[in-house]
Formats: sequence, C-alpha cells, structure tokens
Amino acid sequence: AVNETVWYRWMIVFLTVVTGVTMLIDQPGTLIILSAILGFIGTVIYTGALILVVHGPLRRGLPEPLKPGLLSKVLLGISFTAYAALAVVYLYLKIKVSA
Repeated sequence: AVNETVWYRWMIVFLTVVTGVTMLIDQPGTLIILSAILGFIGTVIYTGALILVVHGPLRRGLPEPLKPGLLSKVLLGISFTAYAALAVVYLYLKIKVSA
C-alpha cells in the first residue's frame, strides 16, 4: 500500500533541497527561466502520466458512469501533443540561438 504521508514529506524535503541549491546557482532572472523550463517539462510529463493513469488503472476501478471515455483520451492526447511540440520547438530555438 502507498503511504501518501511519507511520499508527501519526501516531496517537501526534495523541493526544499532543490530550492536551496538553485538559490546558490545564479541571479533571479536565470532561476525564473529555469523554473519555467522545469514547469514546461513537468507539464509534458504530467499530461502523459495523466493519460496513462486515468485510462489505465483508475478507469478500471471507477463505476461505469464515472469512467472516462474516448473524448477524454482524445482531448488529453491533444494537450500532451501540443505541450510536447511546444517543448521541442522551444528547445530547438534555444539550441539554434546558442549555436
């Protein structure tokens, strides 16, 4: 069984350590950009994981009226594709400008 309290506490410790380390790295502008990039990557990962969980194990455990349907899968798929495409374009432009 998953103990949410333990996971939550480890997540808080991890985020605190990451914040402490990044504060020592550079000026706030750089940290804001780094935060935005990590948020973008996190959104892509979250959307993909949401598709897998909602249409996998969660769907099997829900009563029939609450089960997500094809529309949910399609819309989440569109969101995932859009976020992933934007991330690729951003990285491409960032690499192109840096080179």
